[in-house]
Amino acid sequence: MRWKHQMHIGLLVLLITGLIYPASVQAANSSSFDSVLVVYDSLGKGTEEEGNIEALKRLLASFRVQVTVESINSYTSGSLSNYSKLIEVHNRSDLAEEGSEYLTDLQVYRGDMLYIGGMPRDRLVQSLGLQVQALEKVADFSIGPFVEKSIRLKSVFDSKQPGVQRYGALKLQESSYPYGIRKGPDAYVPFMEKDTLSEIALSYVLKDWLRQEQESHYYLVFKEIYPFSDLRLLERMSDELYEAGIPFMVSVHPVFSNTDYPAMKRYINTLKYVQSRNGTVLVESPFVATVRDEGRDLFHQMEHFIDVLAEEGVVPLGMGTGMFWTYDNYFATEGMTFFDSVVLFPDTRSIYKSERNHSEAFTSSLYSVDRRICSVTGPMTVR
Repeated sequence: MRWKHQMHIGLLVLLITGLIYPASVQAANSSSFDSVLVVYDSLGKGTEEEGNIEALKRLLASFRVQVTVESINSYTSGSLSNYSKLIEVHNRSDLAEEGSEYLTDLQVYRGDMLYIGGMPRDRLVQSLGLQVQALEKVADFSIGPFVEKSIRLKSVFDSKQPGVQRYGALKLQESSYPYGIRKGPDAYVPFMEKDTLSEIALSYVLKDWLRQEQESHYYLVFKEIYPFSDLRLLERMSDELYEAGIPFMVSVHPVFSNTDYPAMKRYINTLKYVQSRNGTVLVESPFVATVRDEGRDLFHQMEHFIDVLAEEGVVPLGMGTGMFWTYDNYFATEGMTFFDSVVLFPDTRSIYKSERNHSEAFTSSLYSVDRRICSVTGPMTVR
């Protein structure tokens, strides 16, 4: 019974994750990735917006773009001229902007722009024909097959300008307004909150704004598989998914020592069985506490584990990791260079060794959604 419940939740994650994110794309090198600058005024600590920058970074990674993230206060004069795509996130409306270096550069910026926040820039008001109305209302939010009931709005907007593309619907008692709007290089959404439908809805806007046309695929991903997990349950799961024709992946924790122990042999045999049932094996990033500080130890440890798998016929096709690894010089260089495919999980605890403000981009980067957003008993449902 426990297995069936987990399967049900997993399938919902599968349906949402596979909407727009490419599982396999044509090979690319680092110079072929588009670059996007994300500028924000606040991380929204203690507010509904808290965590939306992290969620936005994971969304962008799934579209194969290299991302640089800066606060307005830390922005360096002239940086904007290095980017053709800008995302501006405003989580607060009470911060003064006068005299900032960012505003000075923004006046002459002519690249693509996506604005997230309640009060869009004049450029977007004009180019999109925005008519913004402040209000305090409760609305039902829908996009594609998804619906979230009774969300609180601070404002709504619409446009009478021809040629604009609308995304989603915010339905009040007698009126309906779009969630997002785009025309050419400019796009606007009034809010984005982590683990809500707005996180999914923004992906619809991003796909068109970034001009992404790759075919999408659905995958069910099981993470945190260890040598001492219930391996028999994992094999039964593989049988059921194989018989149902559902593509799936298992993200397995690496073993850096004692790889000749019987438990390791059982672990590898189960992974071989998963492969035989058309399951894809990913190597999950190790716990940061297990990574030593000496030279290139992480690289050699990861290399050793992958070699042990390969010697037994297990071929991992990618990596599963928290997003913060892609924003860390050490982890990206020493731990992620073995694969050009990655599945990014929401960060639960970020422990950096060499933090940086730009990401590592991958040829194939799948986006995962926390199962809390998919609860069939929660406020969001699939129609």
